[in-house]
Amino acid sequence: MVIGIGNYWGMTSEVTKYGSKIDHYLWYKLDKIFMKLTGSKLGEFLKRKIEAESTHNLPVRHEGHRTRVPYLEYEGCKIGLTMLAFSTWKAPEPKIPAETPYSIEGRKIYMERTEKRLRLARPDEITLLDNIIGRVHTSKRTKGKSLYNFEYWMNRGYALNRDKCECKVCKVNLDSGNLHTHHKDPRLPIDRINMVSNLVSLCVECRGLVHEKQPNPFSKGSKEYKKLESYRKLV
Repeated sequence: MVIGIGNYWGMTSEVTKYGSKIDHYLWYKLDKIFMKLTGSKLGEFLKRKIEAESTHNLPVRHEGHRTRVPYLEYEGCKIGLTMLAFSTWKAPEPKIPAETPYSIEGRKIYMERTEKRLRLARPDEITLLDNIIGRVHTSKRTKGKSLYNFEYWMNRGYALNRDKCECKVCKVNLDSGNLHTHHKDPRLPIDRINMVSNLVSLCVECRGLVHEKQPNPFSKGSKEYKKLESYRKLV
């Protein structure tokens, strides 16, 4: 937690100064804890504290710091607590004006800088051309709220992108007239049921097969057979 806080505030010029103040507030409590852990007394601080640069953990962070920190020894390895005052200021990277998600050039700059690919745009032309009015379903589990809420209509597009616009069972191409976004686990609470990880894209026929008690039409042992059975078990 200390490292995380230090990294977050590392862009501020006085992170070390104010980090020292926070360390001072915590010192008395930590000293009491390590007195119990090490079995040392009030004046025997050398038994529970060591120079930070002499610890074996966080060598880069502790390098050059001779401030004594509480430590424990385990199998010959000295593990010391780090301090917020050891955090150093790092100048934030300047904003690149051309970096924007609204242009091809801007998206390219973003991917080169972060080494990440931008999330694909939701295929709203497919997912939103549906019978929204007809999708009203509530239960005690969802506390009277519809399963097909705003989160569902937004996330079903991301799920369709992930599934490459194909039915997860039979792999047929999906379009607005042959698409059903299925809840893998319909027993989840309303705040989790419409997460992308719980949504799968199915064609209308396979959606019916999931909910109907008829023999599995696919060859036993095939990928389609196994996938359909896995969805049926959760219904």
